[in-house]
Amino acid sequence: MQQARRSTRLASLPTIDYYAKHTYEKTATRVVKRTKKHAATVPAKSKKLSKNNKQSQDHHRTNQVLETGPTAMVEGVVVRTFDMDEAVRHLRKVDPQLGQFMTDKEIANFVQRVQNADSSNPFRELATSIIYQQIGGNVAKILGERFVKLFDPPKDHPARWFPTPEMVWAKPVETLKTAGLSTRKAEYIRGLAEKFINKTITMELLSTLSDEELSKLLCSVRGIGPWTVDMYLMLNLGHPDILPVTDLGVRKGVALHFGLKGKLPTPKQMQELTEHWRPYRSVGSWFMWKKVDVETWADA
Repeated sequence: MQQARRSTRLASLPTIDYYAKHTYEKTATRVVKRTKKHAATVPAKSKKLSKNNKQSQDHHRTNQVLETGPTAMVEGVVVRTFDMDEAVRHLRKVDPQLGQFMTDKEIANFVQRVQNADSSNPFRELATSIIYQQIGGNVAKILGERFVKLFDPPKDHPARWFPTPEMVWAKPVETLKTAGLSTRKAEYIRGLAEKFINKTITMELLSTLSDEELSKLLCSVRGIGPWTVDMYLMLNLGHPDILPVTDLGVRKGVALHFGLKGKLPTPKQMQELTEHWRPYRSVGSWFMWKKVDVETWADA
């Protein structure tokens, strides 16, 4: 049996090797990365590093400028790394046609989109994904704001403040519906909160499980399906080898790229056609969106 692959994240993020639940200090540190080709501002979390990890960061190819500021005590999912330059080289080698489409500008856009992702509050991200399902972005944003207001946010709360699972579980479905949510979505969000409360979903699991194991865990939550999981792994956790086989934009891009005339590929066909992109199918998928000029959650 093939061993489950553990995902990594962009190498231009801080390389910190801690596969366990962890709580960050009350000072938020923003690490401004400068590489040879790309520049991006990366949210990072302050944490004491072991001697080996400090040495690992010392040998990193990028320069770091640290800025600190106050923030609430938060927990975050572990940062995992992969080498974006290696991903680009691999895809250009195995798929020259794709390589011609991979401009420096779009590579930089992908790097920045993943580096700017916030993994500090998975309950917020997953609950928000449920709110956004099957409605337009502007409407979903309004409903999300109304949802947060139900919980009387602190006066000077952070921009992305979100209620805890316990706070959400304490509200009945009928109260959640006053934010404009359907009965089903309100039930889904309360169900998600219960999974966090009873430790079915934990920071440690989100940090250590393989892609396949994470997908199975998250899809066990009512209201969360393969597409939501793929977007979360790809764009929030920065996993490099995600192929969203149910995403219409990616399917259209694959059909165009591989010359499938008049039909969209099945999930099995997509797996077969993009096998040579492994282990960087997230990057290839990004360019499938761009190939058909589709704006998705990836552009949020």
